[in-house]
Amino acid sequence: EKKKKMTTNESSDVVVAGDVVFLVENGGNHASRTSHIVDTKRKSKLKVGRSTVDTSQLIGCEYGSVFLVGASSLEKCDDNPELWDFDLDEAEIKNDNSEYIDDNKSQKLTSEDIHSLRKSGVDGQQIVDALVQNSATFSKKTEYSQIKYIKKKRSKFSASIRLERPSIASICQHYFEQKPRKICSLRSDSLGKMLFEANISSGQTVLVIEESMGLMTGAVASRIGGNGSIINIFLDQNPRVDILNNLNFTEKIKDSIKLVSYTDLLNPETQKKISDVVEK
Repeated sequence: EKKKKMTTNESSDVVVAGDVVFLVENGGNHASRTSHIVDTKRKSKLKVGRSTVDTSQLIGCEYGSVFLVGASSLEKCDDNPELWDFDLDEAEIKNDNSEYIDDNKSQKLTSEDIHSLRKSGVDGQQIVDALVQNSATFSKKTEYSQIKYIKKKRSKFSASIRLERPSIASICQHYFEQKPRKICSLRSDSLGKMLFEANISSGQTVLVIEESMGLMTGAVASRIGGNGSIINIFLDQNPRVDILNNLNFTEKIKDSIKLVSYTDLLNPETQKKISDVVEK
């Protein structure tokens, strides 16, 4: 029986050293947001937009916090709904763009002006405000177009991130968008459907054979909550369950997961251990 080391931090309301955290850039909806999985114990630098920030600043911060991204640091701010919750579907159509001509002459600020503002230490939100004020056509745009314009400029000049606790759904979405082949292109709804069809619930002993980086094993473990056992049979020389390290499982849940090589299944000692788990 082989067991891969996992992180040991218990769940809490704040980030503690060694936690894995989930960072979402510039809000956005669940289907299109840019996200990062960061291990605060191993990774100290993260590139967000045009900046590289020290993620050790996240230790001690509450989950759900929002940060504005500076040149090399993070500045905690209030969770401003205007920063995250622009809803294009609810935008009112008061104007129209029939007289709008996109000739790249509507913006009075030049790239040199913007560079000077950034160099003088003006923050990103002030630059966005200046771009809006110096746009000759902004007031003529529809509300829908205004929202798109502001979101685009904020993404470029005023990057922000939300600190979230990793979950099966968010990690599944992250991998599906960025590395789908590693999780067999599983979507979160497909994963939920599989758990439902398998009738996974607390108190069960579940056998899992997968090649999705531990996503399925983690989903089963989350559903069981430590009240049962999961036997993961891996087919390679070593288990590939990296996603389990990203879930900040409690010790109780981690102890419920048994990683067993299929080559060891013929070993009488291993068979006895599995039988003991099943009988419990």
